[in-house]
Amino acid sequence: MVSRFTFLLVFLAGFSHAQVTIWADSTAAPVLFAVQKLNRVSVQQGQKLIVKEKEKATVWVVSQADLPKSLTAFITEKEWAAIQPEGYAHRWIKNKTQLVILAKDALGAQYGVLELAEYWQINGTYKSCPTKLRIRS
Repeated sequence: MVSRFTFLLVFLAGFSHAQVTIWADSTAAPVLFAVQKLNRVSVQQGQKLIVKEKEKATVWVVSQADLPKSLTAFITEKEWAAIQPEGYAHRWIKNKTQLVILAKDALGAQYGVLELAEYWQINGTYKSCPTKLRIRS
């Protein structure tokens, strides 16, 4: 089965300490699995993960075609091209207030979100997640 995702992006913006809002395509099982794990971690850290429509979310899982115009200046074609299937990249933007997780497919997005959850769980903050590129998972 071919995934409808050509490229995926998870966008984590600065948010209040009480809640994190997210929008994700629940038809992509790997992404949904990772978001559920992120939710469990957010609860452990005393925060709440809330599912919202894309325009009101602080965490987004979207295809490259759905990439908000406000982010296109921060993500180059070269960055997209460097990521292989099942790979992902974590990239901080706007003075480390927003974390972008770029992935070519749903599995790459899953791995990127799961790694974010792991850093958050171990270090008590999502801001501990380093900028990095994982070409293949």
